Amino acid sequence: LVAIRGTNEALYYWRKGSIGTIRGAVTSTFTTSGTHDAVSTEVGTTAPMSPQYLYGYFWFTDAFGKPWRFAPGGALEPLWEQMNAAFGSLDEPGVATAMQFTGADLALTMVAPYPGINGVVFAFSPYNTVYYTRLFVFAAGSGQLWGEIDFDAVATEGIKLVASGAVVPAGEDINALSV
Repeated sequence: LVAIRGTNEALYYWRKGSIGTIRGAVTSTFTTSGTHDAVSTEVGTTAPMSPQYLYGYFWFTDAFGKPWRFAPGGALEPLWEQMNAAFGSLDEPGVATAMQFTGADLALTMVAPYPGINGVVFAFSPYNTVYYTRLFVFAAGSGQLWGEIDFDAVATEGIKLVASGAVVPAGEDINALSV
């Protein structure tokens, strides 16, 4: 097991290539009396701190660092597909500003709330760096990609911010904006 997170309804567990739930009363025979259900038999995580329950969804990065989310009892939502559309292919080197997701390139991934705008941040740290260099922000309610912050270019170009085009005033909810 890579990670375990709980809600009032179930315990959710992540393996490298799968996600499951355990439901039922905790008894001395919990391992046999609990109900086990698969959330996914193909997607999991290798980042133990990645799965976070925020704004009614589990947000996490898979074994390749690609962002996903799901509501308890719901289907997986591949958030990374929006990154392909906004920033170029994630699978072709050198296209647009998209991050190249391979297990060998990423040292750390982190998922954190962005309460000022009711969003969720996915942060990435490639090997050979001591800080997170790429941040992608998603709207908590809709899951819509809001933008990318790239700190990796600081030495040559400064900090790059690529946004959806909507200006979010302080204290406003990005889920209420139409972008």
